[in-house]
Amino acid sequence: MTPPRSSTPSLDAMLESTREQFDRTFADRLRQADAAGLRNRRQRSAAPEEPATEPPSDAASDIDAVLNRRFGADWSAELVETQVTGNTLSALYRLTVDGRSALEFGDAPADGDREAALEAARRSALARAADALAHGAQPSAATTDPAPLRTPASPTTTGPRAAPAPSGALDALALDRIEAAWRQIRKEAGNVLAQAAIAEPARQKAAETATLTDARGATLIGRPVPAVADLARNRSRDLRPGDVFLAGDPYAGVQAGTWTAIVPVFAAETGGDPVGFSAATAPMAGSAGATPGSAPNGARSVYGEGLRIPPIRIFENGQASSAALDLMLNNIPESGAAHGDLRALVEAAQAGERGIADLCVCFGAESYRQACAAALERTGRALRRIVAEHLPEEPKSFEDRIDSDGCGNGPFTLKLAVWREGEQAFFDWTGTAAQAEGPVNLLLDDAVFAHIAAGLLVRTFDPEIAVNDGVLAPLRITLPPGSLLHPRFPAPLGNGAQTLARVYDVLNGALGQFAGAAGAAAGYGSSPQLVFTGEDSRGRTVSLTDRLFGGAPARSGRDGGDGRSLSAGARSRPVEQLESDFSVTVESVTAIADSGGAGAHRGGCGVEKVYRFRTAGTLSWRDEREQSQPWGRNGGEAGACSEKIVVRTDGSREQPGSKAGGVRVAPGDRLIFRTAGGGGWGNPLDRSPEQVQKDVRRGMVSTVGARDRYGVVVAGSPAACTVDGNATQELRETLGRSRGRSGGGSAR
Repeated sequence: MTPPRSSTPSLDAMLESTREQFDRTFADRLRQADAAGLRNRRQRSAAPEEPATEPPSDAASDIDAVLNRRFGADWSAELVETQVTGNTLSALYRLTVDGRSALEFGDAPADGDREAALEAARRSALARAADALAHGAQPSAATTDPAPLRTPASPTTTGPRAAPAPSGALDALALDRIEAAWRQIRKEAGNVLAQAAIAEPARQKAAETATLTDARGATLIGRPVPAVADLARNRSRDLRPGDVFLAGDPYAGVQAGTWTAIVPVFAAETGGDPVGFSAATAPMAGSAGATPGSAPNGARSVYGEGLRIPPIRIFENGQASSAALDLMLNNIPESGAAHGDLRALVEAAQAGERGIADLCVCFGAESYRQACAAALERTGRALRRIVAEHLPEEPKSFEDRIDSDGCGNGPFTLKLAVWREGEQAFFDWTGTAAQAEGPVNLLLDDAVFAHIAAGLLVRTFDPEIAVNDGVLAPLRITLPPGSLLHPRFPAPLGNGAQTLARVYDVLNGALGQFAGAAGAAAGYGSSPQLVFTGEDSRGRTVSLTDRLFGGAPARSGRDGGDGRSLSAGARSRPVEQLESDFSVTVESVTAIADSGGAGAHRGGCGVEKVYRFRTAGTLSWRDEREQSQPWGRNGGEAGACSEKIVVRTDGSREQPGSKAGGVRVAPGDRLIFRTAGGGGWGNPLDRSPEQVQKDVRRGMVSTVGARDRYGVVVAGSPAACTVDGNATQELRETLGRSRGRSGGGSAR
């Protein structure tokens, strides 16, 4: 099956969709204009085809005459944004000529006559836009006509990219615009995967799929992909336009069960070297084990976890390598779905490639390269400031644990110490358990963890900072060889997602010790997944993969979300789809009362989902937090643990554990799948009785939980309960005298 190509918007359309970014851009640019001399640099770097594109300031019609002389009567201009800061008015105009558009800013003194200032800004903006169009700017409106999936561009591809814009000194405004475009390119690549992928696991990860890098493989936006950096460093490979590489080896930095498509990006003016890379990563159905969709919980070696794919070229010169594709797809049980998902993955990477190439046309390849370096440097500088201002010089450590490895071993401790020396931050995992026999090992690359740590620091202290490989410079990371987080080959890695979730918890616990009120509790800390393999109504073998979610952590000023995902954009599959496509009946999906940790801010509740199987089949699942509770913060209580119960038709019950495989079920058997809750934040006795009453009415807290954990006495049925004020005050005074205010977790 060949998915349709999703149209990609031009740079202008991308910029139009980031209105908030424009507001920040206006303010930042105007604050910096005098010091940086941006206006003068722009005038010096302009290279118009006409000798004079800036019309006299006293003739409003001059710019129209210039445009008529250059483009005839087939042009139009549209005001997009205006902003007045201090004594300057800035305006953003779109100039459209023969279906092609360019967006440019213009400035003018705002000295009281707004109409005159706006007209002067209009002249300036349209003059620059005319120059941009004359040098090859792209159309602003993406085509809406459906088109077949295109193969990567061959070296003979011609079109508007062949006329790049002039290169010049990069200013702060251009960097802001390019960073805004990166965000939109990444979003568009995710949309391509979401629309074109066949299997649900790939669509679930669409929002996280794209990574854009510079020519060295340094991540500009998205999650680091070590395979891209390795490809960029490997000078023995001859990279050419039209190439697509595929990687699927967990020991090459690609998570087990996922594939990554990598496309080198070339600009017409740069010759043979790429200006960057576009990568798209997503789970690939059936690539992680012999059973369709399964997670090999019992694997004791990476060789038992499915096909390993080193970075190989699957498209060369725009042509698919049938031998390479056949070799991979013939080793996957669900080869039809995998083929469709692979095509979607390639198209998502191509969407990123087209976006980067368009930026090189608009700004020039040299300016684009400057922007890549400047973005990395700006992020590194901002992170060094956060480190110096907020991290302690005295090491702070925190530890948590993984319950089991799926092979009967565990628990496994994860320990992290954090401190700073000047503007350098140190993250030391010494004390973490040795690698496991089972597949909960996680090969944690330094760059991957640096993005995780920096992301949490940025969200806590300065959310405006863009996270990219600029974060590597201020961070020093220690991952002991042979440990759970840096195992030696060929240790199994298939369930590393469970350990990755705990890495977030431990990092959050360590940083929370000096983040004050900004520190959060622990979430459900897992990646719950159920796989049922059975027969459909026609007797065909089908495999159901269903993701589940748990309770999010509470934090200062906010309760944790109920039944939330750790992954951006992930969602539950509709019950109607499960029941129509598979021989499964979902009897109930409910929040688990009292599973969220009690606190002034309540932890999110876990979810109970009950499945009844209409035909015989086999179950496998993976989860965590069955033994270790998600800890609370600042006096908040821990969230409830997870639980899995198989209920047979004769009434007998089995609890195989948080990780299981090969569990046989007969028609009528049921599975009760319960996920963990999130930890609470703050003393539960500080939560207002009205909030507790609301929780009881919504089924998130039981009447007993309200009394025993929050000291709130309610009367009547849960759905219409009322608070007994006198009894509540008396009970809270009693509980306050008997309780301490110590928080959860294990910190030193």
